[in-house]
Amino acid sequence: SGESLDSNSLENISREADANQRENSSVPNFPPFYPLIYHNIRFEIPPKRLFIVRLNFFTAISIIISLAFSFIGSLFSFLFDSCNELTCFHVGKEIFLSFVNCIVWTAILFYNQYYPFYTSMRDETSNNSLIIVQLFTIFILLVFLIGIPGTGFIGVVYLYASFESGTVVNRFFGFVLSFWHFINLLLEIVIFL
Repeated sequence: SGESLDSNSLENISREADANQRENSSVPNFPPFYPLIYHNIRFEIPPKRLFIVRLNFFTAISIIISLAFSFIGSLFSFLFDSCNELTCFHVGKEIFLSFVNCIVWTAILFYNQYYPFYTSMRDETSNNSLIIVQLFTIFILLVFLIGIPGTGFIGVVYLYASFESGTVVNRFFGFVLSFWHFINLLLEIVIFL
């Protein structure tokens, strides 16, 4: 018991020393293309919370990459043969909305969900608003998974439509992104629990 107390004391002293050093030299480093904040999971997050913060970061990056892949997939919307009772693709609208979704949801995800979660874990404080934000994130990922054509999202409905009037390329993007959104949804649910 004495050893674990000493170990915890040393860990706290080490974290405080690291924190003091960061306060004096914490140059913004995130996001890499336009640094706004200092972000260092390994040094700022307590060891007992490292896994959940890394999982949240990985999931946020995965969501952003899937939105970028969705934008690329929307460029192939012109391959749909025609309109049917389920969907009618307006290629320009699909591409524009997919691009807007990629930009807007990236900003919303990091500003409202990931960074407040990160600071809450870093400072070891409670942030009850994160519960609502996490539920909203799960809901939005469900919308991504559904993937209604005409919204810029590629998901299950898009996949179904691609089997009716699309090509192999549309089916590929529909399948990959539906699966990807499903995995992201599961990861966000795990983070919530």
